[in-house]
Amino acid sequence: GCVISRKDDVHDVVTDLLDDLDVDSLFENITGNDPDFITDPNETKDSEITVDFHKRSQLVISGTYDKNGLPEDWPELVESILDFMRFYGIGEILDPSVYMKAKRKTTDYIFCSVEFDGGSKSYYYLTEDDTLSIGDFVFVPVGKDGRTAIVEIVNIEYLSEDKVPFPLDKVKYIIRKCTDDDLDPSVPENGTANTKEFFCPVYDGNISQCDCDEISCGAKNGVIPNNELPKLIGIETIKEKRELCRTCERHKNAPEGALLYSDNWLKQGYTSRNRIKVSDTVDYQVWSDNNGAAVGVTVNFETADDFHYDLLIADWNRIAVEVLCSPKTIAPKDAFRDYLLNNKGLFDFEEALKTHDIKFEKIAFY
Repeated sequence: GCVISRKDDVHDVVTDLLDDLDVDSLFENITGNDPDFITDPNETKDSEITVDFHKRSQLVISGTYDKNGLPEDWPELVESILDFMRFYGIGEILDPSVYMKAKRKTTDYIFCSVEFDGGSKSYYYLTEDDTLSIGDFVFVPVGKDGRTAIVEIVNIEYLSEDKVPFPLDKVKYIIRKCTDDDLDPSVPENGTANTKEFFCPVYDGNISQCDCDEISCGAKNGVIPNNELPKLIGIETIKEKRELCRTCERHKNAPEGALLYSDNWLKQGYTSRNRIKVSDTVDYQVWSDNNGAAVGVTVNFETADDFHYDLLIADWNRIAVEVLCSPKTIAPKDAFRDYLLNNKGLFDFEEALKTHDIKFEKIAFY
């Protein structure tokens, strides 16, 4: 069953989300199943959709819960609601890591199960930090020589002394939670982007990543982006050396050699939903773990995914407030579309992320 309400006591955020619906044609078209469709006797998928309007009579639609039994505009509505919930964290009510977490007693010990990079076996560590969450990366001691390692927390348990899995004097303690700088040493303390330079055969000298993006765009599209960055060489020189750019090992090997968030998500069996179109050249897709909880987002620029950004869900949610300046009453894709209309530079989005110290991983396909 599904109830869609437009009553006055509904929260303003939800009301504004529903304002985008075309009430005059809402759920008007239903294909319907042929009379000879096959029914599984062991499974029932019936649906009833109830729509309460403020100034007109109630609409009730009953049928089977499948493509032909549901209204044609049902997928669009569900996509908007799910995207809205995941973007603003309202989906916590459906997140097992929230509703399966018990309250801690004052006498309980906090046991964290962690996994080392590349390993499938988990190990117990103790902590007194009740702010740690599943998915956090932390420093832990390893071995007997004072070495440390970065591991990921995969489970957290509150256990009384009589139920601890190991003797307390045999379990090591987590040192601390990792910072962004710990996880990405290339980002210095002032939050600016990595300024490490490398050799470019087109420029015939060392350049930064921003310069590389600029030159590569010129080699591919014949135009240097208007990103207000100093241009190292002119477009005619870039065109003459286009083949050097195309065959550069840095670009040629990038798709196979780069390791992004999405690579790890795929390895863990996570899935991405259908792409949400923002403009003719920009779209994004939300990644979910095996429990259906959102873990991150991939943003794609250009028709052939020339620039591909991966962000953890917490960083993606920061974009709404700090980059898109979007109140919660505006759907994410609409705020993103407005942002792009006012920021047309090819690297404006990336520069905004760097300015706000929002962590991302990027790969460029040329």
